[in-house]
Parts: sequence; structure tokens; C-alpha cells
Amino acid sequence: MLAEGIVISYADGLAFLSMHDLMAEPANRRSFLKKAAVASGGALAGAAGLNQIAPMIWREPLEFENNRSYWARSQPPLNAPLNNDISADVAVVGGGLTGLSAAYYIRSI
Repeated sequence: MLAEGIVISYADGLAFLSMHDLMAEPANRRSFLKKAAVASGGALAGAAGLNQIAPMIWREPLEFENNRSYWARSQPPLNAPLNNDISADVAVVGGGLTGLSAAYYIRSI
């Protein structure tokens, strides 16, 4: 079959349907955003519906056991909260790759 169309067979014969007929509206940003908004609304409606029926599905609250892994036991103690406000020129929040590289770069300048 050619890439331009699709053949659909029926009991009384063949019908030719082009790809242009399948894609009624052209692919552009507006149509994409409309379809994304409809899909997001459907996902939110589904989540809201699940939230309403969740008490009927899970009758007892879920309980999680404490983390007894080696990693959790070997963590340093939590820092004490600040007693009063402080001021800083730069505050790096997070100790992941981005936070560490940002702190390293700021210290080097």
C-alpha cells in the first residue's frame, strides 16, 4: 500500500481513505494545546473521581513501617532550626548535582 492512504475493506467492496481525511485539522501549536488541555482535564477528572471512591476501595488507612535500612540508620542527626532570621547574598537550596555545581561556581567567582 502507498504511504499516502489506507485501504479499508468492507463487505460490499473497497473504500480508499487518505491520510488527509484521517487528520482533519492540521498539526499546529493551537491544536496541540487544545488536545493537551482536554487530556489534562480528563486526567484531573479521573483523579478526582478516584479520590471520591478511594475510601470505598481502601477501607483501612495504609500504614508504612519505619525505614530500618543501614542507610537510614547511618544518617547524621538533623540540624537544629534557626533561632532568628539571617541574611545572605546567595542561598543554594538543595544538595543535588545542580545545587552543588551552583555553589561551586558561586564560590569560584
